[in-house]
Amino acid sequence: MNSQMLSITLLGQNNLLCDRLASGSGRLSFAMHSFDSQCTSLTEKRHGFILGTSLFYSQRSLPMTVIELIRSQLERLHTGLQDAVKDLTPEQLHWRPSEGCNHIAFSLWHYVRTEDNLIRFVLQNRRPTVWLEQAWNERFGLDRVAQGTGMSPEDAVALRLPSAEEFLPYMHAVWQATEEYLRSITDGDLETVFTVRPLGERPAVQVLTENVLTHGFSHLGEMWVLRGLQGFKGSPV
Repeated sequence: MNSQMLSITLLGQNNLLCDRLASGSGRLSFAMHSFDSQCTSLTEKRHGFILGTSLFYSQRSLPMTVIELIRSQLERLHTGLQDAVKDLTPEQLHWRPSEGCNHIAFSLWHYVRTEDNLIRFVLQNRRPTVWLEQAWNERFGLDRVAQGTGMSPEDAVALRLPSAEEFLPYMHAVWQATEEYLRSITDGDLETVFTVRPLGERPAVQVLTENVLTHGFSHLGEMWVLRGLQGFKGSPV
C-alpha cells in the first residue's frame, strides 16, 4: 500500500466503511477488537494506526480486499433488513406514527428496489433487474420501473406490500444477484465510472459504498425507529 492517506469511518459495532480508497493494491488488513458504538474517524498511513485497543492495522494481519470489505458489510445490512421485518404483520409494516412519515414497507421496498437497479441496471450496463426478470412487479401489482426516488408523499403512503413473508423471496433474489456481481469483479473494476441518475457520473466503489451501503443502513435505522415506536425491539445492539 502506498503512502496516500486512507480515511476510514467506524459506524457502530464492527461496522467499517471506506470513505476514500487508497490507490495501489487495494488490499487492506484489519485485526478487529471490541469497541464502542460511538462513530469515530481514523486516518491510516502506510505504517498503520492504533486507536486505544479498538482497531489495529498491520501488514501481518489477515488481508482483506476492498470488495471483501464491501461484501461483509452488505451481509450485515441484508441480515439487518430481514430481521427488521420478518416478524411484522402487514398492519405493522404499514403503520405510521403521524402524517408526513413513511411506513416500514415503503422504506424496505424503496431500498431493495434501489439495490436491484444499481447492481443490475447501472453497474452491469442495463442488465434487466431482478424485479422485471422474475416478474415481481406483476406479483405485487406495482410499477415496472419506480423505486421510490422522487415519489410524492401520497404515493409513498399508498404503496402496499402483501406481507413481509411474501416480499422476502424478492429480497433474497436481489441479495443473490448482488453477491454474484461482487464475485465477478476485481478491486480494479471498482474505479469504472457509471452514470447514476440524477446524481451524475461516479465510480463503482462510490455507488457501492454510498448509494448502496450508506443508503441502506440509513433506511434500516428508520425501520428500527418505527419498530421501537410500535413496542418492538429496534436496533439489535
